[in-house]
Amino acid sequence: MKKIEKKMQDFFTSEKKNDASLFERITQLCDGLTYMSETDAPITAFAGTQASDVNAAVLADVAGISRDVPVEEITLARFFDRLTTIQDWFGEREKENAKKFSELKTLLEEDLRDLKVFRFGSVQIDIIVAGTDQNGNVAGIRTFAVET
Repeated sequence: MKKIEKKMQDFFTSEKKNDASLFERITQLCDGLTYMSETDAPITAFAGTQASDVNAAVLADVAGISRDVPVEEITLARFFDRLTTIQDWFGEREKENAKKFSELKTLLEEDLRDLKVFRFGSVQIDIIVAGTDQNGNVAGIRTFAVET
């Protein structure tokens, strides 16, 4: 799994930042955010190559994920709902994180077209939220979850 994670890191942090201001805005909103599962993983921004369509096969190929890995597409709402909903027990830090996740979701919805969420794997899961920017370049966020 580390090999796949390294390939994805190389792709998603490459010099392909075609819309630098969008990439920078996403990066700023991701700063300090983590996706909580059985492990806590950072939320990171990425900017990639041009694509005519955002789909699991395109992201798997570019990120070096085997097409044999199970993939599930989920809704943007399903991904963000638990991250943006403020609970009664939240302290100030949790409330601030929920607010940042809401801002991140809004930014992605406003600046990316064909926005989709893919989960690659079954226990160790790479999660990619991707769409295309105004120039047709794939961009978004990625994180990692462990679910047993």
